[in-house]
Amino acid sequence: MEGNPIGQRLRAVRRGTGISQQKLSELSGVTLSQLSKLEQGVIRDPHASKLISIASALNVSVSDLIDGPEPEPSPPGPSIKELARVTAAYADHAQTEASETAAKGEGALELAQKQHIFIERWSTFVHKRINAALDVEKVSSWMDRLRTSLDDLYSVLDVAYGYAIEENTSRPEAEISQLQSVREKIREDRSKRVVGA
Repeated sequence: MEGNPIGQRLRAVRRGTGISQQKLSELSGVTLSQLSKLEQGVIRDPHASKLISIASALNVSVSDLIDGPEPEPSPPGPSIKELARVTAAYADHAQTEASETAAKGEGALELAQKQHIFIERWSTFVHKRINAALDVEKVSSWMDRLRTSLDDLYSVLDVAYGYAIEENTSRPEAEISQLQSVREKIREDRSKRVVGA
């Protein structure tokens, strides 16, 4: 896409409005394939009628697409929307897995520990990506969904440790106390994340 400012500006404006290529195609009457090729720089000199249709659908002027300021580069990695979807899906999966393990009556501690490691790593990755996000991504509804999904993950982890404590009541008091401390730390971290969000 380097050397194709129209494609770069189109992508930046489209993403800034939160419109997918599919939706822009529907609104503008320009095929999805043509939009994709334009953004990628395969089509370097689009027909004026296509630019007019695209600009109209995006509620900008054609000159914004042709002469606008250089767009900010996209940060590396998956988009906030993609992270939000994956995080929400994993939260649902983790909840189901925790409930099924609790119903079996065994394995809750191992599951809680496994989920804890994964969630901590995932959360670190997501927060690095949030810090790299463009301002336009940071104000999106997907950012709110991502924060909610991260909170859901820690909620599931809290529940998983609760199941582990219930399942292991016959263990020595020191082990139960350690599990309760881990659970309390998760709750504290969760409230800090919610306040800091």
